Amino acid sequence: MRYNGFMLRVFIGLMLLLALIAFVLVGVILLVPPIVDTGDVLVIASAPRDSRNSDLYLLDTRRSITYRLTHDPAWDGQPAVSPDGRFIAFTSDRDRNAEVYLLRIADGALRRLTHSPTFENSPAWSPDGRYLSYTSTENGNADIFIFDMHDDSIHNLTRRVGEETLSSWSPDGTHIVYVEVRGRQTDLITIDVATRETTALTEDTRFEWNPVWSPTGDVLAFESRRAGLDNVYLLDLTTGALRNFTEDHEEMASFGSWSPDGKRIAYSIGQRAGDMIIIREVASGEIVYTFDTPAFEWAPQWINLRG
Repeated sequence: MRYNGFMLRVFIGLMLLLALIAFVLVGVILLVPPIVDTGDVLVIASAPRDSRNSDLYLLDTRRSITYRLTHDPAWDGQPAVSPDGRFIAFTSDRDRNAEVYLLRIADGALRRLTHSPTFENSPAWSPDGRYLSYTSTENGNADIFIFDMHDDSIHNLTRRVGEETLSSWSPDGTHIVYVEVRGRQTDLITIDVATRETTALTEDTRFEWNPVWSPTGDVLAFESRRAGLDNVYLLDLTTGALRNFTEDHEEMASFGSWSPDGKRIAYSIGQRAGDMIIIREVASGEIVYTFDTPAFEWAPQWINLRG
């Protein structure tokens, strides 16, 4: 009888262990929710009001449901989704200073890419997914560096008089646009990745920030205070025509990302440009989606879960 009782306890213990393993496996499998049939999935950064802690989430815009991707008391932000939709590069200070990390969406595996006592932030993917450009203060001033995902080598791209930050790749991968800060002036600069030849897109005292190339390569979105309030502007690189894309908002706007086909833009608005996520048609200016919660949300990035 004692033997049978012992075997019963062993059996129950094994069943509980198997149930726990199954639960964990299902949790990993369902980390990416069953929303791969929609083209409107965003990665956003979100933080409770009056809190420094922020994490990354998937946002299913069909159902306005979020799925948490990171769980850390530190600040996680500036998400950048890889072209194949498998990874998210982001900035985090979980190791006491800002560094660039890589999150694999399928299973949540996390890898730290930069290791420096200085600050690294603002990652951006090359179109082929091989390189990550980012900002580093390793040289004293902020410069643009490039991380090679194939061999983990790092290359210093810019070493100008000012501070360079917030980079974005051209669709053909030959150029990078970034913000150059000199004193209180900020300008948009393009650099040829191969020759390092630079061209100034703006040269004035207005505030310009966060430039991002369109998927077609003929339009540049960026933020500017030239109308007195932070707005998203669209610069036609062929004609030079400039359009205030968010002029109808009474709150500051912060650019997020282009849709993969270049027909829509996701951005955030609010007192701190993080009260609401908005998706808007580029051609008509029609607002087609809003996401508003008590939390502070920003940096919406389109993601291709199909790879």
